[in-house]
Amino acid sequence: MKKGLSILLLLAIASSVIAGEAETPAALDLPEEAFQLLAESASDPCSICARETRERAFQVLDGAFKPGRILKSNHLCQFMRTDACGENELVLTCYLTSPPLLTFRFHTAEKHLVGIRATDFTEKRFASEYCSVATGTHFEGALEIIAYRYGDGPSYNYYCAGNHIQVHCRILDIKQIKETLSFISSRLTPIFEKMSKTSSSMQSQPIYCGDTGRHTPPASCSFADRSHSTVLFKIR
Repeated sequence: MKKGLSILLLLAIASSVIAGEAETPAALDLPEEAFQLLAESASDPCSICARETRERAFQVLDGAFKPGRILKSNHLCQFMRTDACGENELVLTCYLTSPPLLTFRFHTAEKHLVGIRATDFTEKRFASEYCSVATGTHFEGALEIIAYRYGDGPSYNYYCAGNHIQVHCRILDIKQIKETLSFISSRLTPIFEKMSKTSSSMQSQPIYCGDTGRHTPPASCSFADRSHSTVLFKIR
């Protein structure tokens, strides 16, 4: 009886923890306010109003994506390569289906935009790791947001046609998550740690049943127009 009650309690605790740790933009402190403003501007029939809303969004993005900020993956949010990604782009698993499209583009000595400093190029070994895998692959690691001289903000471009924010970055570390089991383990380990702590604290307590875009790049820098659609992804 006691064993059965313990199992039920652990299941209830796990359920509450999982519900409280959903994959959302908050997992990496992403600027949800800016995303909402850009979504509103994309559907606003008033062009002047839409532009003003975008400017408000850019002010938030400027603060959120400052050059030098480092984003690290965690058990709630990994980096991922998907069909929606362009060349040298990554997305976040905690922000996949909601507009606007958010991607992080890294640059190398061989493939980079005019306006990216050579000191901000990603090392070849990390670029090779990215290029060696198929779409849908999850990565753990870290990236640093870098400055872009011809962006709509200090580190990003916004493409109205595709409602797409492209943040420029340098990969500091990246490693493919090869097995589904390792991904599941990374999600469950902190949950079981919390369950263990909660269970330990409850052992000494009685349980009572019944209680109740602004800048223009130079001519030598061209951007390919791309159309993006909302895509739902499955965990590999």
